[in-house]
Amino acid sequence: MKGCLQDIRLDHKHLTTEGLPEEVEVYQASTKENVLPGCQSDDTCKDQPCLNGGQCQITWNDFQCNCSMKYSGLLCETRLWCVDHPCSERVRCVDLQDGYECK
Repeated sequence: MKGCLQDIRLDHKHLTTEGLPEEVEVYQASTKENVLPGCQSDDTCKDQPCLNGGQCQITWNDFQCNCSMKYSGLLCETRLWCVDHPCSERVRCVDLQDGYECK
């Protein structure tokens, strides 16, 4: 199993590998094998999946790209042409896959 476990209880007693206050009933684990403190996650940003200058942020065993104003999409792959206001005043800009259209 890979993940985070916290506040594990059996028969209303805490299962722990660490000390708890004396007034708390516990089952003390006698061994802990392949157990790391805290939550461990893969470095999902190591391959730099975000495009066009997007900043990768690690989430739990996944990632999220924080895109600049000119890009969107899961990997910042979609160019947003209209943010530069390329059309004249009172003309509506429509983003297209490979550019924009002024309507």
